Amino acid sequence: MKKIIMLFMLLAVMTSAGAQNASNAEKFFDRLLVDFEVGGGTKCNGVTLLSPSVNLGYKLLPRMSLFLHTETLYGHYDELKSYARTQVYGGGAGYTLYEADAVALEVRGTVAAGLSSEWKNVIYDAALMMKLGRGKIHMNVGVGFRHISSRTAGVDNYNGANFILGFGI
Repeated sequence: MKKIIMLFMLLAVMTSAGAQNASNAEKFFDRLLVDFEVGGGTKCNGVTLLSPSVNLGYKLLPRMSLFLHTETLYGHYDELKSYARTQVYGGGAGYTLYEADAVALEVRGTVAAGLSSEWKNVIYDAALMMKLGRGKIHMNVGVGFRHISSRTAGVDNYNGANFILGFGI
């Protein structure tokens, strides 16, 4: 419920900011960003990660963007043969290093916190993303480093590579 309210508030603020000046209404909506991604991580301390995520953002400058981030983080424990799940909310920033006709390289940083009672944590991500495609819809492929600072007893911290695949609008 909090996620839905937060998304509606962000959309309302963005829409009202663009509506104040009719001459930039088209430019405003062209700067909105939406990414749907699935990430997987390497094994660390007996935990393997899988995380579908959504980023909703805005390009502040031609090369810089800010975004809200939400994901459902699944951790598979080999020894216990069980899963831990948490809903994660946060934000991040991206900077485009290189942009050509159908390829763009972007550096992203994200900080998010898990709010579930099952697995409380704070996530720090740094990733290099490659956007492939022409037009409005593009494919995202990325590799990065993820640190998860666990605040749940019996669950160790996580450090490992993170691989990302998805698409953006």
